[in-house]
Amino acid sequence: MKYIKLFFAAALLTLLTSCGGTEPNDLAYVVGIGFDKAESDGSYIITIQYAEPTKISGGASEEGGSGGSEIVENMAVEAPNLYAGLSVANHIVSKKLSLSHAKIVVFSADVAKDGISDIMETITRNEEIRPDIYLAVAADSARNYLFSVDPSIEVNPAKYYQLIYEGDSTQGIPSNSALEVYFNYKNGGKDNVLPLAGITSSEKEESESSLPQVFNLGDDYKEESENGGGEEGGQEPQNGEEDGQQSQNSQEMQGGQQSQSEGQEEESGGSESGESGDSDPSKEENVNQKSAVKTDGSFDFNLRDYIAGQVAVNNSNKSESMGMVVFKGDKAQFITGSVETNLYKMLTGDFKEIYLTVKSDENEAVTLKTEQERKPSTKIDMKNGKITISMSLESDLYSMPASYVSEKDIENFEKTAAEEITLACEKFINDVIKENSVDILGFKEKAKSSFLTNNEYEQKRDEVMDYEVDVNVEFVIRRTGLTLWKE
Repeated sequence: MKYIKLFFAAALLTLLTSCGGTEPNDLAYVVGIGFDKAESDGSYIITIQYAEPTKISGGASEEGGSGGSEIVENMAVEAPNLYAGLSVANHIVSKKLSLSHAKIVVFSADVAKDGISDIMETITRNEEIRPDIYLAVAADSARNYLFSVDPSIEVNPAKYYQLIYEGDSTQGIPSNSALEVYFNYKNGGKDNVLPLAGITSSEKEESESSLPQVFNLGDDYKEESENGGGEEGGQEPQNGEEDGQQSQNSQEMQGGQQSQSEGQEEESGGSESGESGDSDPSKEENVNQKSAVKTDGSFDFNLRDYIAGQVAVNNSNKSESMGMVVFKGDKAQFITGSVETNLYKMLTGDFKEIYLTVKSDENEAVTLKTEQERKPSTKIDMKNGKITISMSLESDLYSMPASYVSEKDIENFEKTAAEEITLACEKFINDVIKENSVDILGFKEKAKSSFLTNNEYEQKRDEVMDYEVDVNVEFVIRRTGLTLWKE
């Protein structure tokens, strides 16, 4: 009996060994996928960004991993869907392309406008793609964005995307995952937002994104002229309203992303074209930075309302992400800048800490490191047609006017900051959400428990968007530094 047991145990051990499968060194790991519209109907230009295992964190090399564009390769193929594109690409790359480490899917602005439901179905049904993969919309071309990615200080391209799109302290970018986006789209209770990706350029952009930008910049905004301007002071809002009345301002996005030259599109590498052999791309100024309008309100005082492509001034990595794209259903509607994105993150509780700049009573900028320990609470009063959002913020003073020397000054500023944040949040809700009929805060989903039947919810849920919205902000400064005790 003893020998029989040993025989069966040895037989079971043989089942644990196998020579099947694929060796890691025989795989090329896809880290980024891009979708652009092709000239032929029903097809996409699919960009595949992949890395070799030996070039990630050193791999088999004793010298350590490479950095920058050396760690990734890019190719673009035309195909009707992702699977067909991978089949074509596998005839070009000797190693088998694997999607198990894919970190980001980028849609061009035109693809996002037409709808991404078919691509989302493909992504969510693939057994290799993880449900937490990031989604983004390129201001112009998804191919150009992926080709421009040059993570010079990161040896793992997957880690680069994770740090950019997932960091709790990342400002101006909404958090997202494919699973959350797909669930919101299928459920219909909340509209989605995706990060906006773009490219900096040393030449003035002439092309414009096909998505308009909606401004929500506190009391006013001012736009500098192309030559740096600003001497004439802030310009009047484009909608012509006066007395600081803030409303929706939609215009075609200024300084959209420049399409790369024909010669570059024929290349398979990720290098920038149009540069001389001796030029240093890190010293080239992004002239589109001055296209970003400046806030003139008390919230995020005197900061530019950046979108992707307008942020970096001197940087060898031309890719960047800033701002968000608002969807209705599966179709992109408009773009908002970094200021509106920070307000959105504040209202949804998607950040842990963020740096805010608030105007003091003396017209000086006060910098605050603000933390949100718990998510805001939303209460919906169906009887009175009212929505109340309550949030609690704690801040540390990182700069303040020299005249703020007493505890009373700090207490007065706390009240001022709470009022300004409340005003900015309410304007964001009215001018960005209600005026455009998009429910990116999930009001309809939160009201679902107030209906007795699903049919009643389906019939009346849109009425929730017409409810009055009040925002209550509890703002406390924890560390004030050396101050005088109030009398």
